[in-house]
Amino acid sequence: NGHPWVLTSVFLFSAFVLSALSSSIPVIFMLWAMLYKIFDAVDLKKGHWYVSLMLFGIVFAACCGSSVFPFKDTALIFIAAYTNMSGVTVPYISYIVLMFTVGSVAILLYLAAMRFLFRVDISSLQEISTSSFTNDLPPMNKTQKFLTVYALLLVFVLASPVLANFSQAPWALSMRSLGMVGMS
Repeated sequence: NGHPWVLTSVFLFSAFVLSALSSSIPVIFMLWAMLYKIFDAVDLKKGHWYVSLMLFGIVFAACCGSSVFPFKDTALIFIAAYTNMSGVTVPYISYIVLMFTVGSVAILLYLAAMRFLFRVDISSLQEISTSSFTNDLPPMNKTQKFLTVYALLLVFVLASPVLANFSQAPWALSMRSLGMVGMS
C-alpha cells in the first residue's frame, strides 16, 4: 500500500526464493502473470521502462535462485566440471551460503540500478492497494479435498524412507526393508 519499491523487491526476491526451491521456468511465468495483472490495474503499458525492467528482473532473479543449491541442474554441471578439472571437492554448505549471498547482493544491486541509475517512474504504483487483489475463494469440493489428502499422503510416502532412518518404530523398520525401489 503506497510502497512501490517494496512491491518490486517482494517480486524479485520471490522469484529468487521460489526458483531456489523449485524450477525457475514455472516461477517466471507465474510471476509474470501476476505482474501483468498489476500492470493492467495501474495502466502501465507494454513499452514502459518499469515493465521491461521488471520482466527482465524476474528472469534475472530466477536465474540467481536456480543456482543456490548445488544439486540443481546448472549448479550440478558446473560443480562437477570444476571437480573434474581441479580435483577439489566443493563443500555444499559453503556453496549454498556463498550463492545465497551472491544472489541476494545481485538482486539488491539490480534494485539500486532500477531506482538510482535508470530512475524508473513508478508513481502510478503508489495508488495500488493490496485489498484490490483479494478474492474470496469458494469452499473446496470433494475432488479437491481428495486431491489435497492424496498429495499430502504422497509427500509422506516419498519422505518416509528418509524418516525411517531416524526411527526404530515398526513402521520405520518395514519401510526401511522395502528400500527406495520398493517405495516407488
